[in-house]
Amino acid sequence: MKPMKRKIMLILLAGFLLSGIASAASLWGTYKGYSVVRITVDGVPVQVHDVPAILMDGRTMIPIYLLQQAGIQYEWDQATQTVNIVKPAQPQPQQQESGTKLTAKEIYQMSKDFVGYVAAYDWWGNVACTGSGFLVEPGYFITNYHVALCGGSGRITVNIAGKTFHNGLEGWYLFENATTDLFGSMVSTSFDSRGRPTGEVPSGYFNIVKTNLPEIGDKVYAIGSPYGLENTISEGVVSGIRTINGVVYIQHTADTEAGSSGGVLLDEEGYLIGITTAGIERTNLDFAIPLLYLKDEIDKIHRGY
Repeated sequence: MKPMKRKIMLILLAGFLLSGIASAASLWGTYKGYSVVRITVDGVPVQVHDVPAILMDGRTMIPIYLLQQAGIQYEWDQATQTVNIVKPAQPQPQQQESGTKLTAKEIYQMSKDFVGYVAAYDWWGNVACTGSGFLVEPGYFITNYHVALCGGSGRITVNIAGKTFHNGLEGWYLFENATTDLFGSMVSTSFDSRGRPTGEVPSGYFNIVKTNLPEIGDKVYAIGSPYGLENTISEGVVSGIRTINGVVYIQHTADTEAGSSGGVLLDEEGYLIGITTAGIERTNLDFAIPLLYLKDEIDKIHRGY
């Protein structure tokens, strides 16, 4: 039995004064007598759940969950009834000029704090399997579907950058896709009863920049936790682009043994290009899911699907 998908939200309102909004607010209806304000992120409307942004006494009141969808993280302290807005993470140091080739050491140093070791649990709290995973956007943790759901509960713990995080006792998640073998969830040190992160969340993450397929012969690097050996890096080349059961895969020779599933495949500029997902032991036959499938899932979250 798989858990139902839960939407993470907080109905506390934070007030932000915005000028020139009154005339536009009436375009989007009303909520409890107040004009609704439409919120967009980079021009894309944010999906509204139970409480919209509203115009109240000349001030725009924005639910915290809308800020979270915009990538602004927060911590909720139930005891003190305090919301702490977390300072935005520094961009991943991958913003070097395009075309700059990096060494394996440089790629490892810039990526190691965004890749982690995953333990997945069954319904009785036992570790069912282990694997790898990584961060994209603040607090979004990505791994393989077959890793996160190997025990059926969808509950995982993550060791990343020297700290341990989890995705809630009931396995709260953002998306799951068995076809593309992808699973995404928020991770934090604590959650409340409604699945909202209330503790620390990881600060660093990979940027989704390159979604085009690499070319055969391109050099690539894989980072994961084979056999529980956290953040192991291996080097190889793209050896093929394959379509299997309707899904495109990057075939490569960067060694990925058992436990590497859900890790990252990076190009020689250090950019994330795929998610390591399968391989045949003691061979150079290894496969990764292209980043375009992950971008599609992230875009759905942004659109509120």
